[in-house]
Amino acid sequence: MLALPQEYLGSLCEIKSLENELLAVGRIIKIDKEALELAGRDDERMPLLQYRAPVKVFAHHAKLDTRILVGTIYLSTENFVRVEGVRSLQNFERRGAFRVNSAVPGKLTLYLTAEEQADFDRRLVKASDEAAQGMVDNANLDVQVMDISLTGVRLRSSVPLVPCTLYMLDFAPLEQHLTFLLRVQRLVTMPNGETQYGCIFFDYTEKQLDTLCRDLFQLQRMEKSRRRNAAAAQ
Repeated sequence: MLALPQEYLGSLCEIKSLENELLAVGRIIKIDKEALELAGRDDERMPLLQYRAPVKVFAHHAKLDTRILVGTIYLSTENFVRVEGVRSLQNFERRGAFRVNSAVPGKLTLYLTAEEQADFDRRLVKASDEAAQGMVDNANLDVQVMDISLTGVRLRSSVPLVPCTLYMLDFAPLEQHLTFLLRVQRLVTMPNGETQYGCIFFDYTEKQLDTLCRDLFQLQRMEKSRRRNAAAAQ
């Protein structure tokens, strides 16, 4: 049985340790029986990984679900990495993907189908001014994007968000604005008692994922630099 369906060929992947330390990011170039081969993005060199090291592989696809697998490093060069003994990691949650703290502003716009939009418009016409304004306020929200991964974000919102609701999120992790369709997946209770919202991306393009991946790596480098400077100043 193949490690993944052939539809995942060319998909962006994260290779992580079993402790969720990010080791490499690349694209799937070959899918074999219980094995995967990955190469660097845009001809980037792959890091050299330890032979027989156990790893997790997060395979992201623009239309299909993110697949999480486990295996061992069989061959590692600057050109490609081969992972063998690949098997699905059942019941593993998407939030295990590479994630960085951000705290950047974002804008949520309620996502509606054409039928839902027509019903929404009819309700606005029939509603009182106060009720109509409340509906509009809930359709366009300013939020804080507290952390970001390739699979989703954690949001802070002054207005409660309802699980399973769809929104378009516009935000800029760095300079470039990105727009993703997301679904409010779960409520997150923070240590201070505040409720935040775990959201997942879906129906995105490979170009969107590539851009987000580039920004996440840059944010990670910036965070590591800040930590080194803070440690040196002590």
